[in-house]
Amino acid sequence: MIAPLRLEGVSKRFARSNAANRKRLIKNVLRSFHRHTAQPIGLGADEFWAIQDLDLTVARGETVGVIGFNGAGKTTLLHLAAGHLRPDSGLLETHGRVEKIINLTGGFESSLTGRENLYLAAALRGRTKSDFQHDIDEIIDFAGLGSHIDAAFRGYSQGMRLRLAFALSIHCKPDVFIIDEILAVGDFKFQQKCLNRLQKFKSDTAIVFASHNLSQVENFCDRVVVLDSGTAHHFDDPRAAVQFYITSQNDRGFQDDIDPVVGVQFSDESIIDQVDFKWHDKSDSEIGAFPAYQPIHAALTLSTKRPIQDLAASVLIYDNEGTAITTLSSRMDGLKVKSGKNERIELQLTACEPNINAGEYAAVVSIVEGMEVLFRESVASLNILPPKSGSWGILRTSTKWTSKTID
Repeated sequence: MIAPLRLEGVSKRFARSNAANRKRLIKNVLRSFHRHTAQPIGLGADEFWAIQDLDLTVARGETVGVIGFNGAGKTTLLHLAAGHLRPDSGLLETHGRVEKIINLTGGFESSLTGRENLYLAAALRGRTKSDFQHDIDEIIDFAGLGSHIDAAFRGYSQGMRLRLAFALSIHCKPDVFIIDEILAVGDFKFQQKCLNRLQKFKSDTAIVFASHNLSQVENFCDRVVVLDSGTAHHFDDPRAAVQFYITSQNDRGFQDDIDPVVGVQFSDESIIDQVDFKWHDKSDSEIGAFPAYQPIHAALTLSTKRPIQDLAASVLIYDNEGTAITTLSSRMDGLKVKSGKNERIELQLTACEPNINAGEYAAVVSIVEGMEVLFRESVASLNILPPKSGSWGILRTSTKWTSKTID
């Protein structure tokens, strides 16, 4: 069976100056009109390899993760696979429909509404309006934009753009699906919704999944490519790839801005700053651990640099393997928060009946405006002390045992 995506000895170079890039582009256009092939060439002055001699085949039903430092070549690889760039040397083949979510404009026209953009996208894919009518209802339902679907695209937040772009792409039933880090801008619930949908149709699709969320890469991908200055390191074991990546980061002395459990840390300092989080007891004194099965208290303070009408916060709890245990969300509890410009806000959290067994758990604070993530960072671990009697595993459930004698 022919693989939907194949790269063989693919290299891509760029010049450091715009003038040199324009000259090289003209030479490439004149040199060949073949769509996916290029002849070997040398590296000229003021040029560098973004991707060098890359071999990669993605079969139908396979998900390949792509991770690497900023500037490692991830975006170049994705744009090559998507057909946005041509290789300078090597062979690149795609077979079937290719869908990609690489940026949040998604090829949509800012002056059109979301609904109008969907019909335009369908027409560009050769679909008639009547043929597309059934699909558009499913797409709008999955995106969950409600009445916003008839608002101009230019007014959409990043989270809303992601919802529309992802909903459209998955309903096109692609043979090759290319996904960049943009899933990070969606709220946690929608991220899980996207990953669940990908699981359902991944058996018929070749997926390339680039992300800084190492837990998602480890749990979702079958193989992983770690890029380093355009050079690829291939791993059949995603966990080994993640460990290699983390070790490489430590060896280079990089700042700890990538968490091995939750992935990339994110903060929009133009909107949210001076974020402070602490676990505390009933008297508001900061503490490092809680007795098992007893109420858990936390305080989150932050400053907003502009008015926010729909602010929500959540504390996501993970085990040490990166599995999400629970989400403690202000929105789920029905708390509505508004803030003014340069306003300082304090949010208090109490988990009344935390049936979590003893252990140390990673905690991540997320602050959102509507569906758009403004802040997401790891905070102090949640430590649960062993009880006098407990149970195995992570969670304790309420149970009732009975017995009877059988004749």
